[in-house]
Parts: sequence; C-alpha cells; structure tokens
Amino acid sequence: MRARSFSVLLLTFVVFITVVLPSNGTTITYVYDGPFRSIPADANLNIGPMDDAVIDVPEHLIISDLDVAVDIVHTNIFDLEMILKGPTGQEIYLNAYYDTNDFIKAQNYSNTVFDDEAVLAIEQGSAPFTGSFKPKDGNFLSTFDGTDAFGQWRLYINDLYYEDSGYLENFELRITVPEPAAFVLFTLAGLLLRRRD
Repeated sequence: MRARSFSVLLLTFVVFITVVLPSNGTTITYVYDGPFRSIPADANLNIGPMDDAVIDVPEHLIISDLDVAVDIVHTNIFDLEMILKGPTGQEIYLNAYYDTNDFIKAQNYSNTVFDDEAVLAIEQGSAPFTGSFKPKDGNFLSTFDGTDAFGQWRLYINDLYYEDSGYLENFELRITVPEPAAFVLFTLAGLLLRRRD
C-alpha cells in the first residue's frame, strides 16, 4: 500500500512538472570561431558578398527551436542581405536589403538575436537592432524544427550597395533540443503504478 502511495505521489509530481510548469528543453550554443569576416570580402571594393561564416555542429541533435545571434559592424546595415543556410541546403532570409530611397544610414547589428518568438519583426526595429527580432517577413527559423542539426551551417551576407563596408564580428546558433528527462520520469511512474496494481 505504501509503495502504491509513493507511485501515485511520484506520478502526481511528474505530471505537475511536465504539464503545469513550462519545459523549454536544453539550449546548446554553437559559436563561429573563425576570423572577423570583411563585408564585402574584397577590401578594395565596397559592394559584394562576404566570405561565408561557417559553424560546424558535430552532434546529431533534433532541433525543437533555433535562434541566431549576430554582431555586425558596418557603416550602413540597410545595404545588407543576410541568409542562413542549414546542413541540408534549406535557406531562410534573416533580413533583407532596404531600399529606403532617402539615403538614411544606420550602423551595426549589436547583440541582435533572430527569434521566431520575438515581438517585433526585423523590419520594425531600428539600428543597432539590439535585442530579439523575428526574421524577415515570410521567413521562419521554425523551417529547421524537427531536423538534424548535424553538419555545416553557413551565414551568407551580401553588401548590395556601394560606398559602405564593415565586418562580421560574431555569429551564433542557439539550438534547443527536447528535454527527455520528464518523459522518462513520467513513463517510470506509470510503470511503477501498474506493477503495484
């Protein structure tokens, strides 16, 4: 009887943890560890692509959520187009070139996080875009949900207008994977309960 009471108590506790309390899984951060990347790559030009920044994820992880963080120093970030490419070739636009037609210049992405759950879209933000923003309208990082993170992730940046230049300072992938522990406890409690019946 005591064992059954313990099983019921354990089951109740696990249900409380898994249902009542939020479970966000585990987030693993992978950081680009290469040199600063000039934007554009050719220092003698002020238009064109950056050499790709690559993060190699060495583990097989099923993605439940993905955020991307960048730090970019540039004399006019409205000239930039930023694309994330996953290991299987899927691509999404994080931002896009803004044709403002009024010669507005804005500098830097500073601690900028692209996050589907952000309140503001990147188009609604203002430089230096510190904080979290949804990617460019119609693009979703959830495109990668349920896929294997293993392999090379590439960040493409194109400088699409003359006169300005800069460099990529930091690039991170923040990958959230499901937390299996609560599921295992729930199953164990259920098995204990059955054995005592």
